[in-house]
Amino acid sequence: MHAKGTVVKVEMTDEILAVAELVRPKLIHDGLFMVGLDVVGDKILEINVFTPGGLWSICDMYGTDFAETVIKSLEKKLKMREGSQGTLSNRELAVL
Repeated sequence: MHAKGTVVKVEMTDEILAVAELVRPKLIHDGLFMVGLDVVGDKILEINVFTPGGLWSICDMYGTDFAETVIKSLEKKLKMREGSQGTLSNRELAVL
């Protein structure tokens, strides 16, 4: 969150989901597992790849706990890496 930034509860719309679906193939191709999209209308303002940090604010705002799902997914990826004896790259793991 940038200085003076605010978190605002929004309703997920078909328009926002369509924008996310447009960039999804590129994000997957680039091996990105979890990102934050800042969307206004039908425009992406920013793709947060290093710090998709609004997760905890979203959990509080919407009353949904994403932490367990994210942690389980990361644990699954670690097991896959161990099972592959380290031959899977981060890029490959991100999309599994």
